[in-house]
Amino acid sequence: MVIIALFLFVLGLLLLSLQRFLRRVWWNPIRIQKMMGAQGVRGPPYKFFHGSTKEAAAMVREATSRPMELCHNITPRVQPFLHEWTKAYGK
Repeated sequence: MVIIALFLFVLGLLLLSLQRFLRRVWWNPIRIQKMMGAQGVRGPPYKFFHGSTKEAAAMVREATSRPMELCHNITPRVQPFLHEWTKAYGK
């Protein structure tokens, strides 16, 4: 009887952890994206688990691998993802 109770307790903890994980990495980002879209704010689509972090990191790596041109416009170098997404989706 004790083993069954312990098993059910552990199973309950696992299910609770799974629910929290899915809420954090799937439900909340999708909900926020829909709320922002309803207000007219667009952006790159959400990708499960990592969002757009991989894409942003690749853009930063690519931008810092090239030499910087001599000007005061440093946004494409410092935050290339913000610069590209502003051009693609608007302000």
